[in-house]
Amino acid sequence: MEAKNFIYDRNGKRVRVTIPEKVELPDEFNPVLAFQGMSTSLISNFANGTYDVQFYLRRELASRGYDINGRFIGFRAAAKEHKV
Repeated sequence: MEAKNFIYDRNGKRVRVTIPEKVELPDEFNPVLAFQGMSTSLISNFANGTYDVQFYLRRELASRGYDINGRFIGFRAAAKEHKV
């Protein structure tokens, strides 16, 4: 069952939202757990823009040979696509 809740948009208007049921994901696919092993300092630097998180994610995909959609395209093609 989904819960019905209300939030307020930036103009102060009440908006109804539907919150999906909590779905259990395996740990390796759960974004909530993705940063647990990372230092608070590093997370802060990503959050405040000191480090470009998108750059490092693209760099990691390239180092694995994957395109932005997670399809293996080879290391050289991935490096070219991600511009790293």
